[in-house]
Amino acid sequence: MAVERALEVSPNSLFVFLQSDRATTSNFQKELNMGPSKFKLALEYINLEDEKQDVGGQEASNVFHAGTPGALSLEEVEENVDLDQWILKLGRRLVKLENLNDWDESKMSDSSSMKGIAAELAACIGPDLVQKTALHFGQR
Repeated sequence: MAVERALEVSPNSLFVFLQSDRATTSNFQKELNMGPSKFKLALEYINLEDEKQDVGGQEASNVFHAGTPGALSLEEVEENVDLDQWILKLGRRLVKLENLNDWDESKMSDSSSMKGIAAELAACIGPDLVQKTALHFGQR
């Protein structure tokens, strides 16, 4: 069978594996039935839930987890806002966010990263203001 060749297992071992854990097989079938886009959305949701942290017994949340009224969703920010080109004022210098260390490796869903902080702010002010503003943290 093609499945066994693709997985590089013998037909008997695949059958034994699938029969040995009916719950896993059932869950896998449900994932297949969801389709790729819904499954991807479910995985992203699960990953976002895993990234939430407890702070003093309370769940830490960000704009995206809180469902802030009027704010863009994480997906809308990813699709409509070019965070890489947003300007950050550092002293007297202006720097594009894409030039920050670890920018490419960080996630918009991580509120402890600069990309996450920028994404949350962008979700609140929208793509038009992102293009017309520069970020500045701290004192004047």
